[in-house]
Amino acid sequence: MMIKLKNILEELEIGKVLFGDPDWLARPYRWKDLKIPYEANTDDEKHLIQLLNKWMEEPHHAAKDPELGQKLKELLPLKSKFPRVLDPSEGRKLYDGTTLYRGTLLPLKDIMNMGGSWEHNKSAALTNYGISNKSSYTWSAVGSGEKGFTSFTPADSVAENFAVSIASEYGVMQTKRDYDLFVKKMINSDYTGTIPVVLEIPDTYPTALFNPQLTVALSEWFAEYEVLVVGDSVKISKVNIINWDYYEKAFEKAGVDPAQYFKGL
Repeated sequence: MMIKLKNILEELEIGKVLFGDPDWLARPYRWKDLKIPYEANTDDEKHLIQLLNKWMEEPHHAAKDPELGQKLKELLPLKSKFPRVLDPSEGRKLYDGTTLYRGTLLPLKDIMNMGGSWEHNKSAALTNYGISNKSSYTWSAVGSGEKGFTSFTPADSVAENFAVSIASEYGVMQTKRDYDLFVKKMINSDYTGTIPVVLEIPDTYPTALFNPQLTVALSEWFAEYEVLVVGDSVKISKVNIINWDYYEKAFEKAGVDPAQYFKGL
């Protein structure tokens, strides 16, 4: 059930300005650039900052705590009231384009069941040569139902590095042999397992929260420009398979045209 704005304002004591005291942030000078009117933060605002800091600095532990996800749901109706703080697109001077990215692993069966066509993508949006599919896809992260949100970033390089990092952590697509085995699986119609991808959504996504200026100002150490998308699932506008040249070489070695499996190539 949608919670009315009035009830939210009564539940969260925010005052007239959201996060109006930059001195509570690790890098207040980054927040002062926005010239938000000064107002001392309430206890609720201070607690929200603490929850966000905990998430950014200890995401694996914080993900098990549903409190931040609940507070984000309560903030969401305030997005139009405090756009400079809560609307990611207000931070566009920090990044090029109008896109948010998420690096992750995607089940191969989801890739093969995806509609639409694939196309080669050599644009600056992906530093690693890849292919893209603009077919609509609904993505649910492991554990997203527990924490109630998913992290995205307007920095494509950050998303790519995360995709590579998580692939390494789970031993996915790390060696030439992995790509050869991938092609053999395709030939045998075996669509088990996962592959690293970069997902895209517009920075105007309705449930996306936070001007990345805030998340940059929050942490003394990290600059991932995090944007948090509220909800258990996300409607993805584009899926990118990275390092496609490695897949191509494996297909060529096997004497197989990848267009048999990736329509449009």
